[in-house]
Amino acid sequence: WKSNYLNELSIKETDNIDLVIFGAWNEMYKFWAKTIKAKAKYIWWTSSIGQVELSQVEHIFIQQIVEACNASIFDGVIYSGLGSEFLFKEVKNLYYLPYPIHSYDYAPAEKEWAVGMFLPNHPRKNILNQLAGISNANTILRSKNYSKMLKIYTNLNIAGQNTESTGWLSRNDYLSLISKIKVNMHVTLTETLSYGVVDSILTGVIPIISPCIEDNFSFPLKTVEKTILVQNTDSPYLIGNRIAKIAEMDRTEYNYLLNVLRERVFYLAKTNNKIVKDTLDSIIMRTLDYNQN
Repeated sequence: WKSNYLNELSIKETDNIDLVIFGAWNEMYKFWAKTIKAKAKYIWWTSSIGQVELSQVEHIFIQQIVEACNASIFDGVIYSGLGSEFLFKEVKNLYYLPYPIHSYDYAPAEKEWAVGMFLPNHPRKNILNQLAGISNANTILRSKNYSKMLKIYTNLNIAGQNTESTGWLSRNDYLSLISKIKVNMHVTLTETLSYGVVDSILTGVIPIISPCIEDNFSFPLKTVEKTILVQNTDSPYLIGNRIAKIAEMDRTEYNYLLNVLRERVFYLAKTNNKIVKDTLDSIIMRTLDYNQN
């Protein structure tokens, strides 16, 4: 498999290719789909249904994808959001594909008394509730005689006491930074599988998560419901409680919880990646059989 950005793609490179998958949606895909010579061309839709509901432009994208498939510009749709087949019920060839996960080992780093929040600035990311939750965590910790406030690292342009806005970071710089913080915030309103959560766990950082993220990871519920899972995403008090709980953990307790989360990520990497390979192989074989007949 080879990954390309559109501006890097050569039409000649697509000669004799069995399958080309276009990620998400751009109307330019229709031009490329008509131009390249691949035997099969699919759209890979990765948004959750909730994300589509909160984004008017994605309603338009869905309709454009369905129309392009019905016009035989594309052969079908691959989707990864649970239940998203509902959005594409008019498309003939429809496949579910779990998210592939690239598992890796990252050297543990000494932890700062800090929280990270690296998210797009969009209402579905629940930014204000999480910021209020961090403030509440500091209030809880001060009441327990912790004199130092949790520092906030974020990509967002946020001014505030003890807050550092990093802007856009390279992947290596991002991983290096989050490996040093104690908690990473992912209490979002709607998600499919969050690679931000994967990176947090694999770099040795415990994330605070919402139910939509738990649905995609299926971490051991008895463990996470008392530690990192925020059942009410609209409660800064519950978010703050979870942050403070993780911040207070000693190294043994912290590493135990982290290892439970890591085991689940490594398991998903193994199982998801096999399903991805088998499903894509099936699409290719079906395409080749169809073309031969």
